[in-house]
Parts: sequence; C-alpha cells; structure tokens
Amino acid sequence: MASKKTPLFFLILAGIGLIIFSLPFLCSVPPGKTLLLYLLKSESKDTLSIEKLHFQWSGPQTIENIVINESHFSLSGDSLSIDLPFVKLLNLKKHLLSSRGIIEGKNFSFSTSTNHSKLFATNGKIQFSKKKDSIDIFLEGKTEKDKKSGSFHLSTQIKASSFWKHMKNPSLWNISLQSSLQDFPIDLLDTFFQHVEGLSIAPPNGALQDFTNLKATFFYADSKGNLDIDLSSPTQTLSAGLNFLESQIDLQRPLELSFYLTEDMTKEIRKNNPKFPLRRTKTPIGIRIDSKGFYLPIRPFAPSIFQVGHASVDLGLMVLEHMSALDPLFDFMKMKNPSGTVEVWVTPTNIQIENEVLTLDRMDALINQSIHICMWGSINMKTKKVRMILGIPADTLTQISHSIDVSDDYVLQLPMRGTLDHIKVDTSKASELATEMVGKQMQSLAGGSPWGSIVGGMMSRSTLKGEAAPPPKRPFPWEK
Repeated sequence: MASKKTPLFFLILAGIGLIIFSLPFLCSVPPGKTLLLYLLKSESKDTLSIEKLHFQWSGPQTIENIVINESHFSLSGDSLSIDLPFVKLLNLKKHLLSSRGIIEGKNFSFSTSTNHSKLFATNGKIQFSKKKDSIDIFLEGKTEKDKKSGSFHLSTQIKASSFWKHMKNPSLWNISLQSSLQDFPIDLLDTFFQHVEGLSIAPPNGALQDFTNLKATFFYADSKGNLDIDLSSPTQTLSAGLNFLESQIDLQRPLELSFYLTEDMTKEIRKNNPKFPLRRTKTPIGIRIDSKGFYLPIRPFAPSIFQVGHASVDLGLMVLEHMSALDPLFDFMKMKNPSGTVEVWVTPTNIQIENEVLTLDRMDALINQSIHICMWGSINMKTKKVRMILGIPADTLTQISHSIDVSDDYVLQLPMRGTLDHIKVDTSKASELATEMVGKQMQSLAGGSPWGSIVGGMMSRSTLKGEAAPPPKRPFPWEK
C-alpha cells in the first residue's frame, strides 16, 4: 500500500510546486488580474482599472495602462514597474527600503475635476540602494491649465552613512536637490496631497495664484547646507540664498520678497489677532533684507540675539479697517474718523532689529488722499512696547488754518506710547509748551478744540526750538 501512496504524494507535491512556480504567471493572466483588482478595490473607494500585469520571479514586475478615477481627480499611466523579485512584493515597503529596489513610472497623467488643471507626459523614477546608502528620485513632466502649458523637473539624492539605520534622523542625512517649475498650476499639488495625506500644502487663499515659476537648489550635509531659490507667480516673488550652519542661518545674498495680501489671507490672520487692521493691499508689499548683519540663531532658537542689520519695507497702498488710535488726529483736523475702511499710502522705510528691538526710520503716509502724517521710532518685539513719534507735517497743519506759518520741513511731533495692542498718542509734552495767549488764538482757529491750545504752544516755539524731524523720502508715491 505504501508503494502505491508514494507516487500520489509526489504528484501532490509536484502539483503544489507547479502552482507555486506558476504563481507570477497566474497573477498575470485575466483571472488572476481580476482577483487582484478585487482585493485592491476592497481597500479603496477609488475606481481602479489595469489592462495588463506581467509578474515574474526574478523581476521586474510590470503593470500596464493604469487608471484611477476618484471624485476629485483622475490618475493614469502607461506603465509602472518595480524591480524586485516577485516574493518581495508581499512586503513591498520593507524590501524596497532594506535592500535594493527601483520603482519607475512612464507617461503618467493627473487631472482635477474642479480647476481644469492637468499634469501629463510625466516620467518618474525612485531608486533605493542599500549598497550606496542612498535614495535617488527623478521626476519630470508637463502641465496645462486654461490652455497655458508648463513643465516641471525634480531630481533628489538622499544619502548617509548607515542610512537605513538612521532614516528617522534627518540631521544625519546628506541631501542634494534640484528643481524647476515653469508656469506650474500650484492647485494640482494641493488637490493631490489633500486626497492622499489629508493635508493642504498650499499657502492661505490668494498667497500663490494660478501659475508658479520656481528654480531652486538645496544641499545639506554634516548639519550644514545652503538653499538658493527664485520663485515667482503673477502676484508674488521670492529670491533668496540661505546658508544653514550648525547653530544659525545667514544670507548668501539679499533676501527679496514681494506679495499682495488678499482679504482671504487677512481673515486668516485675524483669527489669531482680531485687532489686525489691514484688510488688503492694492499694491505689492516689498521686503528686502541685506545679507550683511543678518543673523538667525536656530540651535537653540534665541530671539534675543536675532539680528537684521538693514532691511527695507515698502507697504505701498493699503486698505485698513477703522483705527481708533487715530481718533485724536481726526479730532485735531476737525474731521470724523471714517467708520468703514480707509485707503493709506505708505512710503518705504528702513528697519533694523537688534536685542529684540525693531527700529524704523521715517515713514510717511497719506490717509484717504487728504491727510499727510509720518512716524518713526522703535518697537520692543518681546514686550510689544511702542516708543514712536507721530508727526504732523507742515502741509497738513496748513489744512487746519492758512494762518499757521511754519517752514515746509516742519513736523509737529507727538509721542506714541503703549503696546501694539493699545497705542495712545501722548500729548503731555505738547501741553507743557502751550501758552495761554497762543492757545486762545489757536482755539479760535480750530473751533475751540483743545488740540488748538496744544498746537498753539508748539507753534509759538517751532521756528527756533522745534526738534528736527528725520527728512522725508521724496518723491512720495502719491506724487508720482
């Protein structure tokens, strides 16, 4: 009996061996493909279709003509190949990261259902190499939105000694990255990442609009590195060269930034700072930070020794909410402080930061195309304390009364004190200078306003003893 059972045992064993040997082929034929798609679809709500599978024991494994349709986007590609033995597909992530593996995609397309943007002719490759302790990533393709074509390119290498043991410690990595975007629709990336990772990579609404151009190189090794970046969109630009050292960041070249603030963006700011007065800008805000004298400590981060040797800020034409801090100024002008929004032109100003104190030189402003004021001074960024001067130039003073006779460069200086949350115009020093006779005269000119006596006292001494104000930066933008 035993002799009869032995051939049967070997036949069963041979059958099992044949099935195992043929497993890659069985997974590649239509019935196997159908079963695989069923298992994949059970893990996802997406509509997935695959035209052809080609599996083999030694690899590579190839998937052809892939289509994924989701409610917000669709993804398709000619082929996806994974250069690993078939048995290692059972734990793809582990084997890709622990030995050697290549994932390569050809002619992929990605489009969204909401913004008419699409990415196409995209080829990519990710290579994992334990022998070289590295990961290499390459990606390039084309884009289109509203009949406007763009392109993108990315190449990255991440490398480290015993990299696979230190994957969770980026400080030990060596990173080299080059990227370029030409007329790239930024909403494509945002839609993709929101679906895949449930997060948004886009800045607040309006921060980057429509199409973005980018050229960037980044290198990081032994806790040191540099970043060179030039980014632009129809409403924003950024140009910078940064050096990353072990404990600080400094600038290779001046950092230049230009951007608009939209109402959507300022709404986000007011969620954490309800008193933020700016509603939107009509011209771009411009910022330039010189490389000389710039010092940003990062390990540890220490605001007390953060330095900006010289920077310039151009706020341009802004639309602001009602500002109660200017009530005394409007009272002085015998005008009502607008309850709605006001337009304010602001001239560029130079700033400096040292010991957590921001110092700015004279900045002139034109409120509602009629009231010219200026200010300068300092703000303690730690305590938020303000030590500023609110200046009322001669051209504004003569609007009060043509009988006021001062030189064209005269500025009535009123101290501003308090904090950023509550600024108050201090009139005590002006009151000390007021004289009863001139005060009565100015009360008559200003319709009995107590500001008249203050101005009167100031005017009586302005010609000879008035403290000189910083010179203005002319021409003013509203004069051009």
